[in-house]
Amino acid sequence: MVTTRRLAAGPPVAQRHRRSLWLAAAMASLVVVSIGGMIVDGRVRTGLPIRAKSVKFALATLIYAVTWAWLAPLGVLAYLLIRSLRAPRPVPEPRTET
Repeated sequence: MVTTRRLAAGPPVAQRHRRSLWLAAAMASLVVVSIGGMIVDGRVRTGLPIRAKSVKFALATLIYAVTWAWLAPLGVLAYLLIRSLRAPRPVPEPRTET
């Protein structure tokens, strides 16, 4: 049995887009490694640390992935809600051959 817990708003954690969450976890680890590299590596290019670009890339991708993990299930729920509110299609009457 899978247990789920609800956050403040949105679908349960188990229903979130898992691939986006994996991407977010990978980018979070890249941020940690890149910040560590900025501390250890003192090289500078055009006034900025060399590792700054990888930190900015990882942070942007992390925000993107978390946003999609949050919104993707909501889109599915909205589709299902709209589909359930539509008027049912009439069932065609069976043809009888004479």
